[in-house]
Amino acid sequence: MFVGFWHKGGLEIYRLSAPKSQRLFGAPGLAEGKINMFASGGLEMLKPVQSFGKIVLVVGRELLLHARKKFPPASVNDLKKAVSLEIGGMFPLKSPSFFLTVFEKTESYTLADIWAWDNSEYDNLKRVFPFTHVLPEDMAFVSEEPEISAVTGAEGTHLLAHSKKGFLAASSFRGRVSRSHIEKLLKAISRHAEEFKCVNVYGGAEAVADIHDLGLPVVKRENRGYPACMENLAGLDLKQFSVRTEPVIMEYVDVIMRSVIYLLIAYALSLIVAGMHYDASSSEIKMKTAKLNAGMSAVVIGQKKDYAEAADEFKEKMKSWRSPLPVMEALSRNLPEKSYITRMLLNETTLELTVVSGNPLKIVKALDKTEGVKSVKLKGAPGKNDQGLYTCILSVELK
Repeated sequence: MFVGFWHKGGLEIYRLSAPKSQRLFGAPGLAEGKINMFASGGLEMLKPVQSFGKIVLVVGRELLLHARKKFPPASVNDLKKAVSLEIGGMFPLKSPSFFLTVFEKTESYTLADIWAWDNSEYDNLKRVFPFTHVLPEDMAFVSEEPEISAVTGAEGTHLLAHSKKGFLAASSFRGRVSRSHIEKLLKAISRHAEEFKCVNVYGGAEAVADIHDLGLPVVKRENRGYPACMENLAGLDLKQFSVRTEPVIMEYVDVIMRSVIYLLIAYALSLIVAGMHYDASSSEIKMKTAKLNAGMSAVVIGQKKDYAEAADEFKEKMKSWRSPLPVMEALSRNLPEKSYITRMLLNETTLELTVVSGNPLKIVKALDKTEGVKSVKLKGAPGKNDQGLYTCILSVELK
């Protein structure tokens, strides 16, 4: 999966790779995977990204405007329709795009968080990075338990409160993180303040001012060479951020490709097993025919004058005898899948076959077109087993 971090300076593109077990079996999450820089720079400098999987665009905080707005009780879809009509007046943007999520819902009102950004660069952006999902940076922070993350960058410091459900509140300021900043954020969401478990600080020791006696453990996070929001993408449900216009099935192209590969492998194995079965049957028929010919030759050579009449009769019988080998060889080439010959009986010019097949008609047609076959008849009614295979007896008259 490719993830692009879009900011004022351009675009940073990262490749997120899942562990081998997740790639094979489609397990969710990327917590144990790797995040590697793929490319970065201005849009005019980057080469287009090509991928059949998800391509996620994270809109950096410096490009975002945020507001928490109260609405009458309504569904998320209705709220999005209403905001799409008002977005031009809500934010001072020339060509706004937005994302909306419900923070709190009661019988009398609905509180919604709205992020907006200017999409005038979308054409150039999609030429380089044809994203299938887009989300604001604040929405990329999730945690199993309620936490506060302090991220320090070139534009200042951003405090973000988040939980398993995602965004709770945020504040931005210049300078380092201090106790007063955190206390103000906790006061803004006082109903949730007692639930928070820790404060994550990104940006090194210089980013912290006078955090002491806060009542919350402070965890200093090291800089791993990518934005802090990348660490949390594993816990996100990306469906809510989808902007793909082509069929949804394309999101599962990797699963489909794996399924096709497995089916091809299974089919190849079945062909190998069937081929071995046909070869063994053909070899056995050849051995029996050779023994029969050898036995008949010995009888003819060792006959005495007293048995001349019997020998003549035997020769007459042999004239009417037909070898089933050409028929069996034709069957070995044309026998349909899941078809087997379980019994064969030769009586002069009549060959009786007991066949198990899912398509007996195809076998009859193959025999009827075989050289050396005069006619093919079905004896009795075919029987069908639990696997849907038919057992039938065919009478083949040889020329």
